[in-house]
Amino acid sequence: GHAKRVWSVTYLDDYHYASVGEENEVYIWEAASEALVQRLSGHTGWIWDISRSPAAGVFATASEDGSCILWAFSTADDRYEQL
Repeated sequence: GHAKRVWSVTYLDDYHYASVGEENEVYIWEAASEALVQRLSGHTGWIWDISRSPAAGVFATASEDGSCILWAFSTADDRYEQL
């Protein structure tokens, strides 16, 4: 899991949730087992916030580096990817 502070957590769907914080990565967890299933990189600074879109499989993260990244679930790869 996280080794540093966590700033925000949100459910992505009925089976997964995501957390962000001082490690510059998005952590994707399986809700039932609380197992870490994916780590997403793209920010160069702490990630302050995460927000799920009403569109299925899409969420956004905002970082102290001034960037906002949109992420989407790829059914072809069965994982989240940066848009």
